[in-house]
Amino acid sequence: MSFVAPVFYSLNKSPLLIKVISGFNPLTCQIQAIRSIVFGHFSSFYIGISLGLTIITVIVSNVIINKLNISLT
Repeated sequence: MSFVAPVFYSLNKSPLLIKVISGFNPLTCQIQAIRSIVFGHFSSFYIGISLGLTIITVIVSNVIINKLNISLT
């Protein structure tokens, strides 16, 4: 996933196929949110998507864990 996300390169000059694939990669939004914070250009779009994906992941994980029959003995 990190090779499709713009961790090591900029998406501006990348091929169209890489741009399309990275659009579906949640790591891309997280990297863009971190870059926007670090460089002082706060992008509420990327920060909101990252927070939304994090909240959805926590809720789904919580539901799955609650349905598991785990006994710690």
